[in-house]
Amino acid sequence: MFSRAEGKPFTGEALREGEVDEVARYIVPVCLGGGTPWWPGGVRASLELLDQQVLTGGWMFLRYAVKR
Repeated sequence: MFSRAEGKPFTGEALREGEVDEVARYIVPVCLGGGTPWWPGGVRASLELLDQQVLTGGWMFLRYAVKR
């Protein structure tokens, strides 16, 4: 089953409750001077890389399994 969680509060709660099986991200090669956390502070998850793809323009697609 596929479900898309958007927004840090919702994603963080879903991770805390063990409701997330996979996390996917696009990485864009741009320097902005700071970072944006993937989810809210205090949320931690061990991840295992499942897939990686280098795309046009240096973009990357990364897909991880959430380890339990």
